[in-house]
Amino acid sequence: MIDKFDHDKFIKRELIREGGFGLIYSAEWDERREKVILKYVKSNSNIRKFIEEVRNFNKEMRIHQMVSDHDNIIPFYGMAQDLNNQQFAMVLQYADGGACESILNTTKT
Repeated sequence: MIDKFDHDKFIKRELIREGGFGLIYSAEWDERREKVILKYVKSNSNIRKFIEEVRNFNKEMRIHQMVSDHDNIIPFYGMAQDLNNQQFAMVLQYADGGACESILNTTKT
């Protein structure tokens, strides 16, 4: 079972980057006073592409749910629903220090 949270409880949302199939925001979870990541499916006018993005989003969410208890995996808290525009977001723990890709590229040199 995936926990669901009120989207309005996440304040100070700031776009971090646009990923392959979604938008990634940092936000403050007002009730917990904790910084989190909100991952949204990106809107797309091409219905086939949008359906594919929703499938990828759901697949990633299920994977997060399965491995979230592992010490080396960023915890997955659940989902938030924005009732104003009918968007769903994955809620993940915020990992300070930058994108994994940037860190890996830095350590290669």
